[in-house]
Amino acid sequence: MPNETREGFIGLEGIVLVPLTENSATQYVATGTPINVPWAKKLSVKKTGNEANAYADNRIYFKIKNNTGADITINIMEAPLQLLQDLGMGLINTETGALEVKLNPPQKNYSLRFVTDTVDKNPYAHKLRVFTPTDVSWGDFQTTEEGITVNEVVITGAASAPLYSGAEWYAIFRRADGADGQAAYDAFVSGAESIPAQASA
Repeated sequence: MPNETREGFIGLEGIVLVPLTENSATQYVATGTPINVPWAKKLSVKKTGNEANAYADNRIYFKIKNNTGADITINIMEAPLQLLQDLGMGLINTETGALEVKLNPPQKNYSLRFVTDTVDKNPYAHKLRVFTPTDVSWGDFQTTEEGITVNEVVITGAASAPLYSGAEWYAIFRRADGADGQAAYDAFVSGAESIPAQASA
């Protein structure tokens, strides 16, 4: 018989970016101040890589596939200027209050976390350990007609594996019942992470 629970993913919320403070061959650390990304509409993860065929006797002998990461697209309904500054897209002029947008912003690395609910209302948290935003843009500007069209803000970037070989590129966590389960879930979504775990002082 099929499983009686209904755990198909629905919805998207709670996008959080935690800055990486180290991404090296010996340590992966995400301990920066979390940045909340509001009003999420869509998040797309499309794996990237290359594939080749090895031939023998004029036919495919075996396939070689190498996944290198993923292209990430995040659609949100609005982007406060402070968020854009936090993402490194520009600096807010303290005299005018205007965000001076950089044409080629410096690359910063984050741990990207987000939440999907399920049909049975038992949410999962997702974590892409290395996310590098490359651009923030607005959709096509257009006049309003019979209805109101909101110009979505699109954040694009790339996800990759940490340089430390003991850390995988992606992790997913299902919230367990009880206070301990909620605490572990909250830590997964917005807490610091170190691999391997750093010893307590």
